[in-house]
This record gives sequence, C-alpha cells and structure tokens, in this order.
Amino acid sequence: MRGAIVKALSGFYYVMAAEGRHVYKCRARGIFKKEGLSPLVGDEAEIDVLDDEDGFVTEILPRRNSFIRPAVANIDLFVATVSVKDPEPHPEVLDRFLATAEAADAEAVICVNKTDLGSASAVDSIYGGLYDTIAVSAKTGAGMDALEKRLAGRRSAFAGPSGVGKSSIVNYLLGSAVADTGGVSGKTGRGKHTTRHVEIFETGFGAELLDTPGYTSFDGTAVEPEELGGLFPEIAALSEGCRFDDCMHADEPGCAVREACADGRIAPSRYDSYRRMLSESLDRRKKGM
Repeated sequence: MRGAIVKALSGFYYVMAAEGRHVYKCRARGIFKKEGLSPLVGDEAEIDVLDDEDGFVTEILPRRNSFIRPAVANIDLFVATVSVKDPEPHPEVLDRFLATAEAADAEAVICVNKTDLGSASAVDSIYGGLYDTIAVSAKTGAGMDALEKRLAGRRSAFAGPSGVGKSSIVNYLLGSAVADTGGVSGKTGRGKHTTRHVEIFETGFGAELLDTPGYTSFDGTAVEPEELGGLFPEIAALSEGCRFDDCMHADEPGCAVREACADGRIAPSRYDSYRRMLSESLDRRKKGM
C-alpha cells in the first residue's frame, strides 16, 4: 500500500493511505537503519499493513528534496519565519535557512510575524528584491490573506527560531489550535520550544502546512566551498564579473562581489553570513569531513 508520512513521533510514522485516506501507525523496517536512511515527514512510502491496522514502512519513494533540520521531505515552499521582535530577527540565522532552501532547490519566502509590535522594514531593507517577504500578525490577522494565497496548492514548511510564532501562524491558517504555542523566555530572551514533532496539517484553502520544531541553527546538506556562492542569489548574479572563474569572494583581487558589498549593492550582513559559512565549509574540507 502506498501513502504519505504525515507525522513522525516517538519512533512511529503515521502514514495516510493514498486511497481511503486512512492513517496507519507504522514502524520502519530495519533495512533503513542499515542503509543509513530515515523516513521523513513528507515522504511518499510503501507500507505493509498488519491485521491490527498497524504496519511497517517498507520503501521510501524518490524524494524531490529533503532537509535535515527541519527533518522534512518533498517540500514545495520553504517559509523562513522571523518576528519583528521578541525575538528580534537575526540575519545570519535567516540567511542559513534560506541557503538550505536554495541547496535543496526549494522555493523560499520570508514570513515576518508580529507586525502588531512593529514594522518589517528591517527585514525588507536586507532582503527586498531577493526574496518575497510577507508581513503578518498571527495576533491580529494582518497579512494572512496574502500568506494564504502564496501557500494555496502547495506543501509548505514553516521553519525558523523558536518564539517567532510559527505555531500561532499555523493555528490561524487552520482556524483551530492544533499546534502548541508558547512565548519567549523572559530569562533568556529566546523562544520556548513548543513544537515537539513534525506534522502535516491540511487547510481549508488547499494547502498542506508543516509546523516544525524551532531552531536557532540547522544542519543542511554539506556544501562545497566553491558551490556556496550559488546559494546566495545576489552573489551568484555578480560572480560572473569576478576576475577569476574560481573566485570564492574572500580575498581574491578583482572580486566583483566584494566590490558590490563595498558600494552597498550587497547587504553587509549577507556578505558576513556568506563569509562565515565559507569558513565553516573550508574547515570541514580541511578536516576531511
């Protein structure tokens, strides 16, 4: 029987059958562990159903894309979510999420929540022209119509640091409190983790939503240093103007990217994020990782 994994929790995979839409509670066959493969929410899978209607995942069908953190697969739209404040947006964290989406060849948008507390202009000033930015308030409903239109007909994953309101946005779009919500820790200023697992929710406007546990960092597919510039659209566009074809936009002479950063055509925070990620990638290579 074929179906889609719609939830993963405590070692069980909940698979909705393609026909009949019944959800089966399944374990994964041991062969996956031997092959170093883990089923992910969003996977299309083959399952064997037992007499008690529990079952086993026996095969994972080819994926369009996949992510490690958040652990999801076959995503149409990656919604990198931040908030105006409480917590403040952190450009490097957002840049890393966006780069992960680019590496997986998934479309990405930026959702700025909590506009009832202030303006999304700080995010717009960095990412305007690079990614569509949708400003919303899960508290007042502002901007939610525009977000619904963007999500309709797609499977979208909301990902971002804890406390930015991903679960509140999902609850608003579903019209019910199906996802746990929380606030920001007064002691640390960081979001309290409320989503404990990944699950697909269906909306009344033809979208599938994945609320994912909050992270302030993530593990993406390791990218070679030479490929990293391609994950930043503005760097990729300017790299053809570099003096050297293999320019990595660090200290090479005649680098069009560094020139663009110096004259304001590239946001300094974006270039700083690129340089940090480049350093990490070079370190992985040096260590043979």
